[in-house]
Amino acid sequence: MHQISLFTPDARRTPTLSLLLVTAMGTLLVVDLAGGLWAATSGINSWGEAWGGRALLAAPLPMIGGQALMTWWSVRGRDRRAVAAAVLLAAACLVSLASGFFDGGLGHADLEPGMTAYQVFLLLVTGVVGLLATARAVQTAVPPARSTATIGGHDPVWFTGGGDTTSRARSSERPLRNP
Repeated sequence: MHQISLFTPDARRTPTLSLLLVTAMGTLLVVDLAGGLWAATSGINSWGEAWGGRALLAAPLPMIGGQALMTWWSVRGRDRRAVAAAVLLAAACLVSLASGFFDGGLGHADLEPGMTAYQVFLLLVTGVVGLLATARAVQTAVPPARSTATIGGHDPVWFTGGGDTTSRARSSERPLRNP
């Protein structure tokens, strides 16, 4: 009986990881958009700064665009370009996380109540995207495993409708008879 596990080619072709990555990236886009809007409308950042280098509740616009583009490329295929895109996306998320912790914006003195929690949420969503991108890179880079499926206890390559592989080999060694 054919069973699907994490190590069979059928399981590797399922779009689950890609779907999770796209969903997480979509969530990150919404969180960045909402954070920038909140920062601009509250006066913490100007409209020009809300998605720029001085943003406190969102990633800079070039980072957002790069992450979205790398997500798109990483889920489009199973070749080296998809692996490279997933690796770049994971690296961009790591840079974004490091920036969030070390640029002085986390817990900034001018933030209103709840904004620090929002910053932590933004970093968590960014981390999830980075982890999913790493998993996608590994999934895409590792060649598919050979299926361990059998048909009635026989290897499907040798299965011709009856007998086992030993008797099949013996029958091919028999001389042909003339009628």
